[in-house]
Amino acid sequence: MTPRRSTRQAPNRVLDALDSLGTYGRALAGVAVVLVVAVVAVVVFLLVGGGDDASPTGAQGTGPAVSQPPVETSKPGAGVKKAPEVKVGSSATLQQDVTVKVVSITPVTLKAQGIGEIAGAGAAVKLQVGNASAKPIDLGQLVVNASYGAKKTPAPPNDSQVAKQLRGSLKAGKSATGTYLFKVPSAQLSSLRVEVSSGTSPYVITFVRS
Repeated sequence: MTPRRSTRQAPNRVLDALDSLGTYGRALAGVAVVLVVAVVAVVVFLLVGGGDDASPTGAQGTGPAVSQPPVETSKPGAGVKKAPEVKVGSSATLQQDVTVKVVSITPVTLKAQGIGEIAGAGAAVKLQVGNASAKPIDLGQLVVNASYGAKKTPAPPNDSQVAKQLRGSLKAGKSATGTYLFKVPSAQLSSLRVEVSSGTSPYVITFVRS
């Protein structure tokens, strides 16, 4: 029976072979190892990360990228326009065939009924809207604000039971009157300014007492 060769001698034989090749042979072996590692690294990169830069389906071609034209945005709406001041008791045109008038400003004592409201001295502003157009208008588009004093301090609104803000639709050829309440110190009542605007008009009408 032929004696079995021990596999433990294989590494020693490889080392002996490298020693027999000398320094030049060991250098060649090192270069071969580096090349093998480099090839393996390239293959792993192509398999794992190579698809990140792939073009999407149907997006073939290597020409330069063509910039897309800018998307046109909607045009800005008309800017707010301040109309000349109007005295209380006079009418002003808010939009075509629609007029507004602050009929009167009277002192009242306000009650705090809503969240954030403060009881005390205030003003009741009676506002009249006339519709001379051929179609109804939406009174809910009206915005009524007030301020007082040289610094035009905003007057907080109040929604107590006395208030009767204009709502709903105003038919053609009709008029309507509403009452708006604001918190104003008694000493500043004469300086109260009332601004009336609408979501359907670019104008802001300012009513003053004097």
